[in-house]
Amino acid sequence: MIKSFKQTFLSLDLQSPRWNPAETTADLARVAICVIVSIHLVVTVTFATFQANDYELRQYETAKWVSTVIRGETQKEALRQGFWKLFHYIQGKNEKEMKIDMTVPVTCLVKHGCADFKVSFFVPFEHQDSPPQPTDSDVFIEERKTAAIFVR
Repeated sequence: MIKSFKQTFLSLDLQSPRWNPAETTADLARVAICVIVSIHLVVTVTFATFQANDYELRQYETAKWVSTVIRGETQKEALRQGFWKLFHYIQGKNEKEMKIDMTVPVTCLVKHGCADFKVSFFVPFEHQDSPPQPTDSDVFIEERKTAAIFVR
């Protein structure tokens, strides 16, 4: 039987950022949040209010991510375009022409009232100290500070 792309992708043992369980005392939370829709995709919404009952609050550690910003598209199209820009980076479109392992989650930052979408891949642990610089001017390395993130 031929596996679908999704089945193959989800069966891989991929690195993800380190995190610890965090506690929440309120049913409602008004914070900058990331909602992980599946283990491999994060959609980030800033300053949204939602019911926290169906979510786990995680404290993610500071880490480097490779990112790109897609402007003026639908979220679905921005995620597609951003994914492929970043995929080219990990396939060797970087200053060292080095292939880098795929990681999870893929994040998409969505800001209310803004048509920009920031799509990001976690940089694997072995490259955290010195990730290869992108050769595509639309792709950049950023360090994300420790963050509390709601995960579904």
